[in-house]
Amino acid sequence: MPLDNIRGGGVSIESFESGLTSNYPLTLAVSPLKEIKAHLKYDAAALSEEEISWFIKNLSNLFAVIIENKSDSLREIKNIITPPGINKTQIPNEHPGNTSTRKYIAPRNEAELMLVGIWENMLNFQPISVDEDFFDLGGTSIIAIRLFTEIEKRFQKKLQPISLLNHRTVEALSKFIAEENKEAKFSSLVPLRASGSKPPIFCLHAGGGHVFFYKDLAKHLGPDQPVYALQRLGVDDLTQAAQDIESTASYYLEEIRKVQPKGPYSLLAYCFSISICWEMVRQIQEAGDSTSVIAMIDSSPPLQVHKRTNTDRLNGVVNRARALDFSFFKTIWQGRVVRPIKVKWISLVSNRESIQLQKKLKALTLISAAYVWKPRPAKITLIRSAPFLLNERKNQKFSKWQDLALNGVDTYVVDGHHRNLFDEPEVKQLADQLKQCLENANNLYKANNFDKANN
Repeated sequence: MPLDNIRGGGVSIESFESGLTSNYPLTLAVSPLKEIKAHLKYDAAALSEEEISWFIKNLSNLFAVIIENKSDSLREIKNIITPPGINKTQIPNEHPGNTSTRKYIAPRNEAELMLVGIWENMLNFQPISVDEDFFDLGGTSIIAIRLFTEIEKRFQKKLQPISLLNHRTVEALSKFIAEENKEAKFSSLVPLRASGSKPPIFCLHAGGGHVFFYKDLAKHLGPDQPVYALQRLGVDDLTQAAQDIESTASYYLEEIRKVQPKGPYSLLAYCFSISICWEMVRQIQEAGDSTSVIAMIDSSPPLQVHKRTNTDRLNGVVNRARALDFSFFKTIWQGRVVRPIKVKWISLVSNRESIQLQKKLKALTLISAAYVWKPRPAKITLIRSAPFLLNERKNQKFSKWQDLALNGVDTYVVDGHHRNLFDEPEVKQLADQLKQCLENANNLYKANNFDKANN
C-alpha cells in the first residue's frame, strides 16, 4: 500500500499487519474491535491520490454524521458521499419504511396476513403496508420467483410470477389469489403497456426467462408507446425451455401476431435472446413481411472471432506484463479456481430456484451454441454500454454484426454497465435513445408509404 498510515478528520486508516489481500482497485476492511479500525488497500495504478483523498475525506464525513446525529436520514448521508458532478436529484428516494409520515395499513384478512409475512421475510423489511408496491420496496425478479414459489406452497395455487406486474401490492395480490380460475393457460406474451397510438415494440427475455427487468423501460418509453414482453416458453419448466431456437422463434411470432397481425415489427433483444430475435427476423422476412426496428442491447453474436492458439495466449501475457498489467492472473484464477468452486458451492447450498436457474442457463447455452447464424438483408440498431467500448475483445465480437446485418448497423452508446442498463437511473437514457430510434423508423415508414401512394 503506497501510504502506510493516513490520519485526518477523526479517521485513521492504517496498514493491515496480517496482510490485506484483494483484487479490487480499492478495498476497505473494518476491524470490529473495542476501537473500530479501518484498513485501506488500493491500486495506485488505477486510482489517483486525489481520488483516495476524496474517499478518505467523505468517509470521515460519513462517520461524523452518524456519530453526531444518529437520527440523520439516509438521503443526507447519500448527499455527503455523492461524488462531485453527480446530480443529487437522481439519488433514489429513501425506503418507504424509513419515513415516519407514511400511512400504514395493516392486514385485514388471513390472506393479506400470510402475504405480508412472506413479503417481510423475503424483502427483509417490516412493517409492510398492504398498499405498498413490491418493486418500490426493493423487490427483484429473483425475489419475485421465490415469492410465487412460497405462494404456491402456502395457498396451494400455482400462479405466474409475471402477474406481479399487474398486482404489485399485498392488497391487489390477495384479491387476485382469491379469485377463481386464475390458473390460466400460460402465455409468453406479457403486456407491459397495451394502450397507446404508436406501433408496439416486443421485448424478448434474457437468459433467466423472466421479463420483470423491462418494467422501468416501459415506463420511460412513455404512455403512448405500447410495450409487450416475451417471457420464455415454460419459464419454470426446464423441459419446455429446452426447445430449439427455430421453434421458439416461431411460437413467439404466433404470440406477437395476436396483437399485431402484420408488420413492420419492432423487436428488442438482450443477451441470450438475440439468437431468437435474429431467427424471428428470418421467419418474418420469409413470410413476406418486414421489420421496423431490430434493437440489440449491448449484446453480440456468440461467434468465435478467432480461435486463440497457445502462441496468442503467451503473446497476450507478455504484452500485458510489459505494460505492467497483471490482471490476467485474476482472469486465470477466476476461470481455473474460483468459478469451478462457485459452481460446486451453488449445487451444495443454493435453494431450489437458484439450482433450477443454473440448469436452465446451461441448457440454453447449448441450444444457443447450436444455432446457425446467417446474414440477412436487415438493419439493426445496436445500443452499447460505454464500458464495453474499452474492451478490445468485445469490439471484435460486436463487429460481427456488420457481417450479419447486410443493410447496416446503427450504433449508439449509453452510460451504465451491461448489467444495469435496465435499472434506474441508467434505464432513462436507454429509453430515450430507443424512443428516438422508434420515432425515426416510424417517420421513415410513413414517408415511404406517402411516396408510394403518390407515385
